[in-house]
Amino acid sequence: VSIILPKTSYLSPINGNVDMESQTFTPIQFYGNFKINDRLSAGIGVNNTFGLGTKWDDDWEGKFVSQEIELVAFFIHPTLSYKISDNVGVGAGITYATGEVLIRRAVPVTSTAAYGQAHLDGTGSGIGFNAGLFFQLNDKASAGIAYRSQLKVEVDDGTAQFTDIPTSLASNFPAETKFTTELTLPSVLSFGVGYQFTDELLIALDLNITGWTTYDSLELTFPEASSLNSSEPRKYENAIAIRLGGEYRYNDKMKFRAGFAYDQTPIQDDYVGPDLPDNDKIIVNLGLGYKVNEKLSVDLAYLWEDVMERKAENISSGFAGTYKTRLSAFAVGVNYNF
Repeated sequence: VSIILPKTSYLSPINGNVDMESQTFTPIQFYGNFKINDRLSAGIGVNNTFGLGTKWDDDWEGKFVSQEIELVAFFIHPTLSYKISDNVGVGAGITYATGEVLIRRAVPVTSTAAYGQAHLDGTGSGIGFNAGLFFQLNDKASAGIAYRSQLKVEVDDGTAQFTDIPTSLASNFPAETKFTTELTLPSVLSFGVGYQFTDELLIALDLNITGWTTYDSLELTFPEASSLNSSEPRKYENAIAIRLGGEYRYNDKMKFRAGFAYDQTPIQDDYVGPDLPDNDKIIVNLGLGYKVNEKLSVDLAYLWEDVMERKAENISSGFAGTYKTRLSAFAVGVNYNF
């Protein structure tokens, strides 16, 4: 279980600094592995590795672009793995995802300061697959490759509500109507190597390539109110992440861990907005593992992430400014061998 504490600021060209409202995210991960025989094992994983959320004050200057957005996807991964030889293993499985999208923004309805409110909420699901290979190259070196397919989450029966709309515009903004959209979650291709330098020291290097080009635009379709249909360009690009980590076995019970990562943003300069003011990231983490007994172990971790400052103007909305984000995350893990 993790606790993520982000802090984002927006520097306006006109009105100065605005801080995003404080939020706390608690992603979870659960994994189980069951040995069927000497070669075949079955596993299950549950996590919500994809998710984002931003929330600004309702009356801030970017209210017509975004007040709040939340995109969350939970994944369930049933898998099978097979030990081909003492040095080679293979695994594959199905990925089932269920996701939710929430969008809130102000609606300009008059030439005065008054504005209406739009609230969209919907859920959807989709299915993909994952596969991987593991190689024990020698008694010290190992390598692996893994692939998770892209996955399309379709929202077919979302609910849209419009409030504080003048009577003269009520026909254009129904109090409640349905909407549809879809979000194609990206494929992820991962390569990893590990080397046991000494009996105590293990070093690992990972490279992830995330196929974010699947997120080209956010399409909102209103079957009963077609005048509200919208297409907001996103134009995401594929992104890489490089991670270097080490584990030092201090004694039979305690292990110390540390890592460093560079995570590239998929968002181009012309498409940055307050709904996700992202940029390239530098990440540092520290961890501790403690073996309580032969069956039970506990892991603790801390992560610090610096999202590089970014000055941008969105070509779709025309909204411009400078964004800066930092976050801290704390995690606790429990492992039990039955």
